[in-house]
Amino acid sequence: MKKILSCAICIFFIVTFCACGGGTSATNDSNGDDGNGDDNGGDGNGAELIADVGTFLTYFVTKDSYYNDLDAIYAVADTNSIEAFKIPLEPGGQVTSLGTSDGISLGLLVQDDVVYWISHFVINRVSVDGGQVNSGTVDQGKSYTMEGNFSVVLPNVYFSDAITDALRRFPVTGGASEYIDQFPLGGSRSVARDLDNVYWIGADDGTYLKSMPVGGGGQSTLLFGGNNIYYPSRLKTVQGDGGTILYWMDVLSNGNDVIRKFEDGQVSSIINAQFMIDFAVTDDAIYWSTADYIGKFDLATSTFTYPVDVGSDTIRGFGINGDYIYYTVQDYVYRVPR
Repeated sequence: MKKILSCAICIFFIVTFCACGGGTSATNDSNGDDGNGDDNGGDGNGAELIADVGTFLTYFVTKDSYYNDLDAIYAVADTNSIEAFKIPLEPGGQVTSLGTSDGISLGLLVQDDVVYWISHFVINRVSVDGGQVNSGTVDQGKSYTMEGNFSVVLPNVYFSDAITDALRRFPVTGGASEYIDQFPLGGSRSVARDLDNVYWIGADDGTYLKSMPVGGGGQSTLLFGGNNIYYPSRLKTVQGDGGTILYWMDVLSNGNDVIRKFEDGQVSSIINAQFMIDFAVTDDAIYWSTADYIGKFDLATSTFTYPVDVGSDTIRGFGINGDYIYYTVQDYVYRVPR
């Protein structure tokens, strides 16, 4: 279903939230079908088939943790174990298995030529060129569940623990963890980083956004308040002209999803839609995915388009790299011009 409920730049300062007015709405057919009768996820979009990986992909990235384009697509799949893959950006290239680990994958990132993925209480890492997979276990014998967003600031990995509702860090080689901060009970949480800082966000009665330097130091509160923010997730850092811009997804009180932007002490509500799964940001547009389509909001013209619609199939991951949108359906990876 493609249904954009509103698009407006809704700004609130640190505590006071201002309601959106007006906005643009667009409603399309309820079944997500692109009208061409195909359900293969590719041909109906004019998409190029990049690769048949041979298994459903669980996580899928085209940018590194600093939000730079990668030289390939990196992904993990859950079969009898977790398997990491390197997938070419151009059709006809070789899909490479980078290695395997035990468990069920909960998150993936690429940073400084290393691929990292997490399971419940283990972080795994391997070179982007393959080789030995190394694993580190947090606090042997204790129960943690690392959630999908995590960050690596060597020698540590920062993660949100779903059991204790805490931000923690521990060595990527394994060992005892260190408590950093407490997330509000019941509030979603997410972790990201840029070159200088680690950021984390949570929500309960109000939202807070905090940071700390990657080299160590005290915590800073960037945002506190705004009761119209409920369940922030998928925090991302993007470099703007004036420094780091933070984006995240949120769920509104009516159940709709929204993409938020934090810049210069202000929060903007950019896209309000239904059934969002993930999003990506470029200089000229914001993209988001649902199970059956990928939408695009052009920042210059404030117009919506839908470059990908897979009908009754399911989009399992997507990303932007260069001039293309890459996405995966079933065992296949496709691309379309963005």
